[in-house]
Amino acid sequence: MYLYIISALLILIIFFLISEFYFKRHLNIPRSNLHLLSKDRNKKFARMEFFSLLCYFIIGLVLINLNIVSQTISATLILGFLVLANAIRAIELWKFKRKEKAYYYHVLILGLSLLLIIITFLGERYLI
Repeated sequence: MYLYIISALLILIIFFLISEFYFKRHLNIPRSNLHLLSKDRNKKFARMEFFSLLCYFIIGLVLINLNIVSQTISATLILGFLVLANAIRAIELWKFKRKEKAYYYHVLILGLSLLLIIITFLGERYLI
């Protein structure tokens, strides 16, 4: 359990250091406030993110009803949606606002979320 908390804190510190000091101060990249209900979002990407959220919600309900939910599966569902949502946002920003380079933040979150998923699976398989 402590491995998850320590690794999550380390990943949070790494995110803060890279985003705040390197992206924001060194490269002068502004952070975009892109979320599901933003007005300036492309409708196709907003729909993709909404349907992925809906699919993860339905999968979660099915797993809860089948009593298959463990801590690893629930954490993977949440992190999986985070990975998918940030991948959709990164592709959208890269496609439509490439010069602003705001997609760097979403790619960073995507990579660190994948790292947290890997740590979760390795932690359950080898440490527990």
